[in-house]
Amino acid sequence: MFVPVAPVLIFKIYVNSFFILMTNKRESYKGENIAQVFLTVFIGPFMIILSITMDLISLPNTLFKDSNNFEHKY
Repeated sequence: MFVPVAPVLIFKIYVNSFFILMTNKRESYKGENIAQVFLTVFIGPFMIILSITMDLISLPNTLFKDSNNFEHKY
């Protein structure tokens, strides 16, 4: 299920990065927007893979917790 979503996530981070490049007028340092575009292009796909891997590792622990530890409001 994660594999078909990965291209959509990559497209989303690229579009967001270029949108910030075009609209951000308050850079902390000269060239910050360009640097963030390069970081997004080169590091973004690896961060998506890392995030999906961490979700796959931690999600079963959350889903299989005993219900006695959950907060019941009603």
